[in-house]
Amino acid sequence: MSDDPGRRKIICRRGCKYPERVEHLWTTWAENRPMGARYNRITHGWIDLAIFEEWFTTHLLPVLKQQSGKNIVVGDNLSSHLSLNVVKLCEENDIKF
Repeated sequence: MSDDPGRRKIICRRGCKYPERVEHLWTTWAENRPMGARYNRITHGWIDLAIFEEWFTTHLLPVLKQQSGKNIVVGDNLSSHLSLNVVKLCEENDIKF
């Protein structure tokens, strides 16, 4: 596995040409998970706008609201991280994005 989309090497079972793509999220996978852990999936394997917004609103925003002082979220200019909803939430909560 790699975080470099240009690389083609992956880890999978020997003799497996196409590793399974996880497109369905089964409730049994989340049993005995750490408290507060969240799971999501997408067919193409890359984060998209909907998943980013869901992560931001359900995970990061509640954490930032509990922090004192200034909050800054640094993005990497990935198009799925440029959300008008997230920018609006940042402005409403005095978070620099």
